[in-house]
Amino acid sequence: MTRWLNGLFFAVFFQFVSSLYISIDQDEGNDAMECIKGQISCQSLLYVSDALNIINITSNLTIEITGPALSLKGSAVFTDIFDLTIKGERNNIECSESQYLIGSGIVFKNCTNVKLIGFTMKYCGLLYDCKQFYGIQAILFCNCTNIGIVLVNFKNSNGTGLVFYGASRFISIENSVFLNNRFNGRNLIYERETTLTGGGVRIIQIHNAFVIITMCKFVNNSATFVGGSLYMNFSDAFQNAITIYACNFTSSIAGISGGAIGITVYLSGSLPPSSNYSISFRSCNIINNVAQFGGGVAIQIPRIGVRYQRFNIENSIRFHKCTFMSNIGKVTSAVDINGQNQRVEDSLHTLIVFQTNTQFKNNIAGFNLQVPQHRPYKGKLFSATVYAIDAQVSFESQVTFINNTGTPVYLKNSHSRLGFKSNVSFIGNTGDRGGAILLDEYSVIELDSSSLLQFINNSALIGGAIFVDTINIIQYEGICFFQKVSNYRAFYIRFKNNIAESGIGHDIFVTTLQPCVQLHHSNATALFTGSKIGIFNFSSSVSQAISTAPATLLLNKTELNIFPYPGLPYAMNVTQIDEFNKSVTNLQLFPLSSTWLQKSTIKINSAHSIGHSYILTFNGQVGQSNILLLQGADYSATLYINVTLYQCPPGYIFQNDTCLCSHSTSLYYNGILHCLEDKRAVIAKGFWAGYLKDKFTTATCPSVLCNYTNDKKYEEHVLPLNCSLLNDHVCASHRNGVLCGSCVTGYTTYLHSPSYHCGESAHCKYGPLFYILSEIIPVTIIFLVILLFNINLTSGALYSFIFYSQIVSNHYTQYQPYSDALKYFFSTLKVVYGIFDLSILEVNEFSFCLFKNATVMDLMLIKYLTTLYALLLIFVTILVLRANSLYFCIKLCHKCGRRNIRGSIVNALTAFLVLFYFRCLVITLYVLVPSYVIGEGGNKQKTVPLYNGDLSYMSNDHLNYVIPAMICLAFIIIPPPIILLSEPFIVRINGALNIKRNAVTYNLHRLRMKLKPFLDSFQGCFKDNYRCFAGLFLLYHILIVLTPMYFSEGTFWNITIKGTLLFLILLLHCLCSPFQQNIFNHLNSFLLINLLLINMLQLALVSTYDGSVLVAGIIQLALMSLPLIYLLCYTTGWLCKNYCVQRRRYEIDHHADGDEFPARMIPGLLESYNTFN
Repeated sequence: MTRWLNGLFFAVFFQFVSSLYISIDQDEGNDAMECIKGQISCQSLLYVSDALNIINITSNLTIEITGPALSLKGSAVFTDIFDLTIKGERNNIECSESQYLIGSGIVFKNCTNVKLIGFTMKYCGLLYDCKQFYGIQAILFCNCTNIGIVLVNFKNSNGTGLVFYGASRFISIENSVFLNNRFNGRNLIYERETTLTGGGVRIIQIHNAFVIITMCKFVNNSATFVGGSLYMNFSDAFQNAITIYACNFTSSIAGISGGAIGITVYLSGSLPPSSNYSISFRSCNIINNVAQFGGGVAIQIPRIGVRYQRFNIENSIRFHKCTFMSNIGKVTSAVDINGQNQRVEDSLHTLIVFQTNTQFKNNIAGFNLQVPQHRPYKGKLFSATVYAIDAQVSFESQVTFINNTGTPVYLKNSHSRLGFKSNVSFIGNTGDRGGAILLDEYSVIELDSSSLLQFINNSALIGGAIFVDTINIIQYEGICFFQKVSNYRAFYIRFKNNIAESGIGHDIFVTTLQPCVQLHHSNATALFTGSKIGIFNFSSSVSQAISTAPATLLLNKTELNIFPYPGLPYAMNVTQIDEFNKSVTNLQLFPLSSTWLQKSTIKINSAHSIGHSYILTFNGQVGQSNILLLQGADYSATLYINVTLYQCPPGYIFQNDTCLCSHSTSLYYNGILHCLEDKRAVIAKGFWAGYLKDKFTTATCPSVLCNYTNDKKYEEHVLPLNCSLLNDHVCASHRNGVLCGSCVTGYTTYLHSPSYHCGESAHCKYGPLFYILSEIIPVTIIFLVILLFNINLTSGALYSFIFYSQIVSNHYTQYQPYSDALKYFFSTLKVVYGIFDLSILEVNEFSFCLFKNATVMDLMLIKYLTTLYALLLIFVTILVLRANSLYFCIKLCHKCGRRNIRGSIVNALTAFLVLFYFRCLVITLYVLVPSYVIGEGGNKQKTVPLYNGDLSYMSNDHLNYVIPAMICLAFIIIPPPIILLSEPFIVRINGALNIKRNAVTYNLHRLRMKLKPFLDSFQGCFKDNYRCFAGLFLLYHILIVLTPMYFSEGTFWNITIKGTLLFLILLLHCLCSPFQQNIFNHLNSFLLINLLLINMLQLALVSTYDGSVLVAGIIQLALMSLPLIYLLCYTTGWLCKNYCVQRRRYEIDHHADGDEFPARMIPGLLESYNTFN
């Protein structure tokens, strides 16, 4: 074919005539007129072009380059020459910059029969203005006719290698190479920058032309905008036939479209009836090219009308036996048809044809490119291998798409056709919508008889093989996305192993099948099981292989009336049903829209979806209502929902038609830390939350009452959204009211429950009896044991242990996240240690109902009653011992070995203070400490007692509890530490100052002497200089008990402050060593360190809630158990010691008269023996 074209070219356009021959030899030649006459060789091409213009030689000219290389500096312009030949012997023409900074190159203007043969243009780039064309290139043909280029190479051009502008008739390029031609813009002066570009070949505004490009190579070229290797552009009156045969387009790039090839055909005026064109690519390889649109080829043609369906068209662009491989595009990778806007022209139609073993392999679309002149694109981008909009595309014979990334064929408002006995296969491709084909808007595919479509191993998010958006053609009758050309023979569509990642339409997804149903008078399933459309072969059942967009929306019946919070997202679980009556719920793929059915001031400010939940935000006033219309975007599915705005959830503040989280506004709620994504507010531990006169309020609250039993997090708690659930969530079981201070109806607070458990009040019949058994009798027994055995609880051996026991007994473990086994062991330890503050059997398992409707503060008064009983017991004993007539009691004591009754009474009094002091202190502070109910913006709404928020602080009802507490404070809690602290200082000051005796000092001395037995009992175990430590031990109790009054039990600050106090106490005792015996100092340090470690382990529960909690609990249990070993050893030693003493006394008294009393015990001498003087 090439020889025939060359022969035709020479036969028609070149005749043998006498011609002018000019040779150019840069090394041997000389630029003079003799070289123009052919007598010698010229030295430069620039001189030749200038001389020809001067002597006006216009025809039959041959220029031969004989030297090995030729340099060109400036522009060699040949004008109005007929029959011009420039040939070389594979020579290089190397350009350099001209003095005018316009570059260097060759221009042919208005020439006819131009032939270039056998040389290479290197480093050239001439800036030249040819009528309406202004560009930079190595060689420019401006308005020339009949051009032949053979074996001419263009390398490293600054701009385009070869440009044809306004050319006509025959244009031939054979066996040429276009390598590394690109626009770099350096050292040039230019005004119209946007018209400058690079690339291999540009064919612009040709007309009546036959162009053939044969066996050329285009490698690594770059264009600023369109057509990295080859760009063709023509319009208006044209009769052009362009053939590109056996060419390779490799590794080229374009800034916008057509990484290898760009084709633009447009109309600027009226079109003559005879105008037509054809462009044919045969056996071409288009490989590894890059552009934003059309990494391989970009075609811009006049668009067809909406319903144009005629395929017998004269104008065509064909790809015959071409291979598109590894091309890359941000939007389209291989071929882009009309990817940029252009007006619709019904008068000019172009058919795009892919035929005869054309292949698309490994092309990648959707790649984020970094290309020259890259500019950002706004809007929704897609990815496709072949994309066509407003075009007609035909697939004929054998066409395959293999392993492409991006939907292989994307047709938008376009018509496609499979020719007779055509076979189009899609294998291993991936896309977003449609793993093989995407039909959008009015696009349809016509299938001729015996044609075959195959889809194998393709995948996409939705529509594993085919995605069809037919929603816009439902108004047209007689249209279906697949149409038969004739009924002579059916066409076949086969599917195998295609996958939709969303599970929706593994083989086919169609937005609606109604147009097809109306056309064929069938139903959705029957369309694909018969042969109405074609013969389908699915890899699974029709209902599994095909899906449609939602045709129906469903909600739960309870959600047809919703009550959202103003300004807070509201989620609805929407179910979407397709035309096959199966669920295709996916709100990301099928978004919903929402509007009001009636005019309303409620604003829908935002709408989005997460998973199956459709989320709306309504802004308006509480109580406003309207009907919400929910419908699928562009689809027919609708739903009506009644909406009423509800009051803000707990922890939120209503402001500007919106519920705002308290933490994010100046009108805060005390204790609210932040809000979660699901709108629930988070409150700090130790805070109560509830409503006071319909106003949301918070207040500090004891952890035993506000225990947040439904929450697992230790330091923070999550409030419920529903106000009616707030009390059950905040309060302990069966509790309600402000600060959870009351039990619900039918329940009462149980005695001996460390958590003040509310139990059924039906079991209160035997409450007083249980009280006597659990309180009165144990206190009486403890008193008698101390009295009869003369036990001194303020000895050095027990001083520190009792302090330790009282702290451990009140250690906060009731609601720790321990296992049931650990809680059982902790309860056992509490029972043992509770003996030493008379919290006998203080565990929930032994709690009971004392009387109905008992409150926490009522039970605190009962504890006062127990304390009063113990005090009265001591006073009665003293009176009994002072009575001369009670000889029998004295004799009984003597028989029991208690000869020093006076010492036993002293020990009983000190034991009472030691055992009851801590309990009275706790109860008194619980009664007297207030809690402030705080509302919006930190405004105090009410002051209430800490343990009964239903009372007003210092109200008449509260005073019933305050008066006993004040009495206890004045006579039991405050005096002992003051006396024990002040007495050693007064004695020291008196000795240091040597104050003279007077009435005041005398009375103080008498008072001290009367109190001396008690002072010695408390202070006797300490060194003389450190007797004040007896008062410090009582002061330690006060400081430790005050901590949870201000920082709730178990919180970080509570633990930290307790730890600090214990550390300071330990430091003080280590520095002073106050006990007389060092063993007791060591014991005291050990117990304080033990307490400090137990407290520190609480921090593990603040920051974590995993397996480390179990470890911390076990270590705490072990630490608490260690002092019990000491108690066991001490008790054993005490019993052994007393047993030996009793034996010795028995041996001494064995020879004496057992009925004879010492003189001080004889009734007749009792008057002279005053026990307490």
